[in-house]
Amino acid sequence: MDILREGSSVFEHYNYWEGSTAGNFTCIATADKDRIWLGTQGFGLILFNKRTNKFETSDAPLGEHGDLQGMHINSILTDRNNNLWIGTYSSGVYVYNFSAKKMVSYTQSEKEGSLSDNHVSKIFQDTQNRIWIATNGGGLNLFEDKTKTFKVFTVKDGLPSNTLKAILEDGRHNLWISTNGGLSRLDNKTMKFSNFDELDGIQGKEFIINAFYKDNQGEMFRRCKRAECISSG
Repeated sequence: MDILREGSSVFEHYNYWEGSTAGNFTCIATADKDRIWLGTQGFGLILFNKRTNKFETSDAPLGEHGDLQGMHINSILTDRNNNLWIGTYSSGVYVYNFSAKKMVSYTQSEKEGSLSDNHVSKIFQDTQNRIWIATNGGGLNLFEDKTKTFKVFTVKDGLPSNTLKAILEDGRHNLWISTNGGLSRLDNKTMKFSNFDELDGIQGKEFIINAFYKDNQGEMFRRCKRAECISSG
């Protein structure tokens, strides 16, 4: 992991194990003022302390011997109720409540309202506190907190592809979703999708997982496989 601290022009490099290049990091989220969560490929979830510059293991079941042991983590989100959402490569979604110190999981099943796919690309909370889960093959999931179920949106509902890569929200509270079939906008009021591809000026239909950014001016940047895409929010 490389860190560029404020006021410095030199990156600091840290390995998970001293002298080792193992432990590729896939995603990042704030834990508290001193620490950050790091998702890994095959090492589950770990912490990095910015004050001590040390990697730390968290308490069970988040620790190295807990429920996430050996997992590939694609997405981490700390929601506004202080729950930690963890999206995995093949094991669905885990949610840890810090107050209750309890972990629950959501996976794909035949049961109505279940998660649509266990391969999670991105977990996102919008400004209305709704939790959205983008999957790699199962479309878009909206978490229904009262019933602990998911409302699923797929190509049948207007998405250009069920393989989703990232989610952003614009200034009008619409969601922008990058997919393997172009860029899609979900209207916040009508809940209808509008899709965009090369005919609309995008340099390619396929996007890279979690390669996205929204700046302070509302400009959104997404990385296609062929080029960078910019849209205004």
